[in-house]
Amino acid sequence: MAYKNVDRVGLVGKRGKITGSRERPGKRLLLASDEVKAGMKVESYFLAEKSHDFRTPLNIIIGFSELMLDEVPGKINEEQRRSLNDILNSAKRLLDLVNNMSEHS
Repeated sequence: MAYKNVDRVGLVGKRGKITGSRERPGKRLLLASDEVKAGMKVESYFLAEKSHDFRTPLNIIIGFSELMLDEVPGKINEEQRRSLNDILNSAKRLLDLVNNMSEHS
């Protein structure tokens, strides 16, 4: 019989039809799928909230760094300029990472 091995696990009835035992994994699969979808919604919400929490201070750091590099508060020396450029470039890289992370969520 072609279904001999399948009969041992109880998937095929006497007439070759699929029995109810196959419905159980399907129901479990649907439940697991629902749980994954719910988890993805939570993850998206979390990333949106946290990306906002990161963007705000990073934009302030970028703005003040640019302000100081433009010497609005007063003259800066070359060492200060290098340090401010490091701060500015690092903040911009972090902001890009946060933006890319939130785009992929």
